Amino acid sequence: MALRKKPPTTLLLTDMSSLYGYIYCMLISEGLSGMPLYGGALYMIGRVTTVFAQTFSPEEAIYLPKALRWMRVPLMILLLLLSLCLVVLYPMSFGSTQMWLIFSVVLSMQLRDSLCQRMGRLCLDGRMEQTTFLCLSGALHGCMMALQALILAVNLPVQLSVPMMIGYLLCGMAAFYSTYAAYEERAVLPRPNLEEAHFTLETIHRANALSAFERLSMVLLTAMEMTLIVMYTFLATTAEQMLIRMAIAVLTTLLCEELATLLLKKREKKNKNEPISLLLMGMFLWLYGLWIFSRMLRHHTTDISITYFCLALCSVGCAVCKVCLSKMESPMGAVAKFTSGQEIPGYRLMRRVSREVASLLGQMLALVALTVLCFLAGQRLPHTAEEIAASFQPVMVVPALITAFIALLCVLRFPLSNRYMQKVLRFLHIRESGEENKALEQQLEEVVIKRHVQPLGIRFLMAVMRPFFHHTVKGAENIHPDDSNPLVFLCNHGEIYGPAAGMLFCPVPVRPWTISDISIDPDEVAQYVYKYTFSQMKWLGPLRWPISKLCGPLSVWAMKSVECVPVYRHKPRELTTTFRKSVEAMQAGDNLLIFPENPDADPNRPGYEHGRPGELFRGFTMLAQVYYARTGKCCRFVPMLAHKGMRTLSFGTEIDYDPEKHPIEERDRVVEEAQRQMWEMFDREEALYQEKKAKEKAKKAPEKKKAPAKKNGVGKPATSRTVRVDIEKLDALMNQVSELIIAKNSLVSISSTEEGGFTNQGFHEQIEYLERITTSLHESVMKVRMVPIESVVNKFPRMIRDLSRTLNKKMELVMTGEDTELDRTVVDQIGDPLQHLLRNSADHGLEDTELRIQRGKPEVGNIFLNAYQEGNNVIIQVGDDGNGIDTEAVKAKAIERNIITPEQAEVMTQKEIINLLFMPSFSMAKKITDISGRGVGLDVVKSNIEQLGGDVEVKTKLGEGTTFTVRLPLTLAIIQALMVEVRDEKYAIALGSIANIESVPVSSIKYVEAKEVIHLRGSVIPLVRLDKLLDIEPREEEPESLTVVIVKKGDSQVGLVVDDLMGQQEIVIKSLGKYINGNKLISGATILGDGEVALILDANTLM
Repeated sequence: MALRKKPPTTLLLTDMSSLYGYIYCMLISEGLSGMPLYGGALYMIGRVTTVFAQTFSPEEAIYLPKALRWMRVPLMILLLLLSLCLVVLYPMSFGSTQMWLIFSVVLSMQLRDSLCQRMGRLCLDGRMEQTTFLCLSGALHGCMMALQALILAVNLPVQLSVPMMIGYLLCGMAAFYSTYAAYEERAVLPRPNLEEAHFTLETIHRANALSAFERLSMVLLTAMEMTLIVMYTFLATTAEQMLIRMAIAVLTTLLCEELATLLLKKREKKNKNEPISLLLMGMFLWLYGLWIFSRMLRHHTTDISITYFCLALCSVGCAVCKVCLSKMESPMGAVAKFTSGQEIPGYRLMRRVSREVASLLGQMLALVALTVLCFLAGQRLPHTAEEIAASFQPVMVVPALITAFIALLCVLRFPLSNRYMQKVLRFLHIRESGEENKALEQQLEEVVIKRHVQPLGIRFLMAVMRPFFHHTVKGAENIHPDDSNPLVFLCNHGEIYGPAAGMLFCPVPVRPWTISDISIDPDEVAQYVYKYTFSQMKWLGPLRWPISKLCGPLSVWAMKSVECVPVYRHKPRELTTTFRKSVEAMQAGDNLLIFPENPDADPNRPGYEHGRPGELFRGFTMLAQVYYARTGKCCRFVPMLAHKGMRTLSFGTEIDYDPEKHPIEERDRVVEEAQRQMWEMFDREEALYQEKKAKEKAKKAPEKKKAPAKKNGVGKPATSRTVRVDIEKLDALMNQVSELIIAKNSLVSISSTEEGGFTNQGFHEQIEYLERITTSLHESVMKVRMVPIESVVNKFPRMIRDLSRTLNKKMELVMTGEDTELDRTVVDQIGDPLQHLLRNSADHGLEDTELRIQRGKPEVGNIFLNAYQEGNNVIIQVGDDGNGIDTEAVKAKAIERNIITPEQAEVMTQKEIINLLFMPSFSMAKKITDISGRGVGLDVVKSNIEQLGGDVEVKTKLGEGTTFTVRLPLTLAIIQALMVEVRDEKYAIALGSIANIESVPVSSIKYVEAKEVIHLRGSVIPLVRLDKLLDIEPREEEPESLTVVIVKKGDSQVGLVVDDLMGQQEIVIKSLGKYINGNKLISGATILGDGEVALILDANTLM
């Protein structure tokens, strides 16, 4: 027979032979005398006597503490008194021979078990062969079974004696199996040794954790024994069909224990195997079952279904506690080894003796209660609810509740968590391999040897908070925990949200960095919390400071409970303590959680960022240097981000510190990479959040009910002056206005022709009125679509601050005209071009600080962004007071890249040279960085702005600075245009780009470099013949004068030669899609009033 995987215990209801024996004795007593309690009490007195003799035998008593050894005499006296009452006085008071028959049956069972245990000891001592032991045990069980059958056949009718004989057979089989299992358990235990016993007891006395575990185990097992005896005894007292009810009770117990074991195995697979948490869960079920049971008796009811439910709860709770205790046995043996510094052979034997003492105490308490119940009930058992409540509850239930509550207190006082148990095992492995870890050893001494209490309060608080702040963990696969080289997590702050989410949902245990202001002194905590959090909550009013004061002691308690590492942020000398404690924690296998956001990055707005993570402190990277110097290991940083909107906790990829590189460069690399990953995670989650909000709004879309207006304006409710409108609805409204304008143009066209037949003056007046109305409607809709560019430019100050640190240049951004309004479509697309221009000014425009000082400029470089409206256009100027554009350097770079030849460079104007900067893949950067050098900045700016119908102009002066002027149309939907005709084709030119219209005699046309030009008011203006440009057949005869439309782009002008002018008209821009993709001159088309299609010319492409 193989050894059992789980060591057996002497617990009454976890040992099958004891379970069947107890039930069988109550059944036999019920059958012979109608008093089941008496049989159970007799069996209990035999069990207590056997366990007492075994526990206090000279061999095992040496493993008992001195206090328990002194209890031997009082316990023996109490046992003798109880035996006298039950064996002598109680039967004599009835004078019934049935009482002695019950006594003889129980005595035979106890004699059988005692003889079997004695033979097992002889076998262990080598004085009996194993085969002989098995044969004699089998023979003894057979003889006792025959004797028991004889007694039952003589004293009971056949219908009762046969079930009783079957029951005795089952009890005998269970007792035989239990005896052999106990033999196997003792076979693997060391032999008792006095010196080892003294050494074991001294070790336990020296370590607080071992003493606490002994108390916990003893009280818990005692309470478990007492509880289950109470439940079974009550069933025997109240059940009419006792045999069936007891069978159901046994099945309930066994099934609940198996169910609890399966659930615990599933939790273990998910790494949710914290023993103390599981013990508390088991204790909760256990006490809840006892409380319901006690409440039932207090209300004078004896519902058997409620009793079974309570038995099930107690069985599950006890099973959970039993499994947890067995799982803690091996780690606690390691704790004993750590405490003594060597193996303790007698520890397992001492634990077995301790379990026997717990069993003895539980059974002794139950025996006392049973004796009292027997004498209270006498020969007449209580049958009514009032009688049972009066006799059973105070005698049996109250002691069980008190014992279970004491066990709960012992669980709460236990000092070791599963993490520290695993650390003990890890330390022993390190020591056995010949290595040292002083930091881990000192940490374990603080927890194991000295008095320590688990932070169960903060764990309970966190467990309660998790369901209310449920978060989805993303990127957990990027976490690779390693006790020999822990991780350092970098999390955003976001006021209190980041720390709360990080501590609640981080998949691995962490110790947080917390500033000393909120972890040591309650008064400092109150001041800090008020400054950075509650001072901004104006709605709290006068309650802000009292709430801050209340947070003081709570914060200190919480920080101590989570074993935080204090950071002395404004005390440089004491920062060495922070790094020393952090490195010691990492050496001990603890992961760290750091919140490196700088709350004072913006002096105008102190506090942490609520949205995108702010800039990070750089000093935390010194931890990696100290860690490498002390351990020779590379620190591993893992960025993480808590997003409040999406309720997610995201983890980035590991950033390994490279000690071979220069410390400053490596510091900047780690910080910038962490910042980049945190921003990427935020942008991803923010996009999902905005999409989620849009979907929710689309689903709900509730219509606001209008409140009825009151007369005389009295009591009018305050209403909002603004309303949010979906951009798609605005686009649909704009399309309808566009169609209305097309219809209006059609009416105007028909009324202006003779064929239309409309000569009535009133009709023409109505047409003019319709034109005024549609124009007004168009202007109103456009105003709705207009939004300030502030929504785009408000992120630029932070970007400039980040660039200032990255480029190591001092700079500031001055913005004016943020309230300038643009069409929503234009605003959505102008952000990237403006960002490119600002980054270009910061990187290429501004000089280094030293060079600025040498040139007599202010140390802080100035970058400006100015926006204003000019006619139907919006002008945005982006510039700096830096070095300006070196045109000679640009020419040299262009020649070097074979873009132009040296001969071409000699004749190029400054404007043409500057325009080279807008060519694809052209860059003046000396090296490629994250900011510049790829040649895609200004090229993207130009293409994006031209797609919006705008243009870019550059003014620069070497040594003084550069200004980029962006000209954008107010809207991309409906514009005022001049309609012109070339041959029979009609074209539209935006009115905003037209300077004037001239009639030019052909004789005044001059030629410059074989190109036609005219001289007009002191300016030379090149001519562009649209018929040639658009590939239209030329005229047969040249007229004496030409109609020229002068268009402008900044300071440049061009004359467009047309055949005829058709007048000014409001047109609707229609996109041509990909049909005319190659010709940039044509920007779109419009539908005229007569149904014809006219192409829209983009004059900016000609200059």
